[in-house]
Formats: sequence, C-alpha cells, structure tokens
Amino acid sequence: MTSVSHLRSPKVVMLLSNCFDPDPRVHNEARALVEHGYQVTIVAWDRERLRPQSEVIDGIRIERVFVSSSHGRGITQLFVMPKVFLLMVRRALQAGFDLVHAHDFDTLPAALLLGWMRSKSVVYDSHEDYAGMLHGSIPSWLEKLIRWAESILVRRVDALLTVGETLRRQFEIRGCRNAQVLGNWKSVEDFQFSIESQRSVRRELGIPEHSLFLLYISNLGRERHVEELLEAARQRPEVHVVIGGSGPSAAAVQDYAAQYRNIHFLGFVKQREIPRYTAACDAVY
Repeated sequence: MTSVSHLRSPKVVMLLSNCFDPDPRVHNEARALVEHGYQVTIVAWDRERLRPQSEVIDGIRIERVFVSSSHGRGITQLFVMPKVFLLMVRRALQAGFDLVHAHDFDTLPAALLLGWMRSKSVVYDSHEDYAGMLHGSIPSWLEKLIRWAESILVRRVDALLTVGETLRRQFEIRGCRNAQVLGNWKSVEDFQFSIESQRSVRRELGIPEHSLFLLYISNLGRERHVEELLEAARQRPEVHVVIGGSGPSAAAVQDYAAQYRNIHFLGFVKQREIPRYTAACDAVY
C-alpha cells in the first residue's frame, strides 16, 4: 500500500453511484475510517438532484455530482456513465486522496483511473454480485460483458471487500489477489425491542397478531424483484407484506397497497427507524 506522510491524516476518497442518503454500508465504513483518524470524502452521484452538492455527515465530507438519470434504466445507462466518470474523477482530484475506495462495479473504472493517475492504492467494495443482480433487466450479452470486465479489473485492485464468503471465493477464482469479507453485520442491541413495541408496529400497520409479517426496506430498483413479491402477496391475503424505500418500483408498490389490505407501503424509511420494523416482522425479503 502507498505510504502516507505522518504530518497529516491520510485521505480516503470513496466513489458511490447513489446520492448517499445515506447508504448504510458506505456510511458505516466511512464513519469507522473517520473514527480511526482518516479524512473521508464521498463523491456520490445524485441522479435526481435531491441532496446538497456538498455537506458533512458524521465527519464525512460528501461531494455530489449531478447527472440526470434514474435507477433501473438498463442498457441506456451506458450513455450516461462517461459523464459521471469524468465528474467523479475531477471532484476526487480536487479533494485529494491517499487511497481510492470504489463502491460497486459501476464506480470501479473511475477508481482505477484515479489510482493510476496518482499512483495510489485502490480498494474495491463489491456490495453484491453486480452482474447477477442485473440479470433479467439487461440483455444477456451485456451481463456477460460486465462480468468479464469485472473479472479483468479486480485483478488490478490492491484489496477487495465483499459481503460474504461465497462471493469472496468467487472473486479469488476470478483472479483477485486480496479478497476479504466485510459483512453487513448489525449490532444485536439495536434490534432488541419489547414484545409490546413489536405489537405496536403491527397495530399501526393494521396487521393481525398471528398473520405472517414479511418486510422489505431497501432500494426499490427493478432488479430487486419487488414486483414479483407484490404479485405473490396479492395471491396470499393471509400474508402481510410491508415495503419501504424509493426507486423505480415505488409506484407499483403504491398501487398494490391501495388495492390490497395485506400490502403496506412505508415510503422512504430513515435508517434509525429500520430496526423497529425489523424486530417486529417474522421474515425479511
């Protein structure tokens, strides 16, 4: 890894393809780095111009690039990405860095370019099987191209983080030299609520005490197969499905929730509220 002068705190720049509202995994990693003395800047892509261009959250500097687009655009997103890459690279160079941290494949090319330009180390954080996540929402040839490109590029990173052992082994097979697991682990204490608190969530939502309560709070992109969940719930009125988040499938969730009493839409849920719903449900989708 590149050595850093001891006269100042080392700088990490993270590249992120959402607006950081905030993204829980990215937030936890950045906050941990700040707590250990690093200066962290997140260069985030705000497609809807929803957040300030610059702000500081928990000691983390957020710099957003504004390129109009939407999640779940499929192959047409290819025409948007070059401009996003250029703006991210420019903003990262302005911030300065000793290490580049790419979140997911769509920021990896820009991170490797930055690492090469400044002779700095690059960390790749694979939050999921990126190509597999897009299966069905993009042409099969593009899915194969993304997997091939990722296999080439992961051999050039200095370290790779991913969410579980299965993905870690897959990256090793594909040629990554240094793959480590950093799971999305939660603190058990954050999810400990009384029985009465759990029952109150059911009462607020109108879910009978003995009905199965299924929860999904996350990005409502098409690749998350939320609409298949809605259709399954429509056919099983005894199962109550509670969905929270924002994204392309949000309108469909709203429509189903208006028609079926066992489907509930929370809208965007703040991170601090998620444990309360999680503790009350029977299973997470």
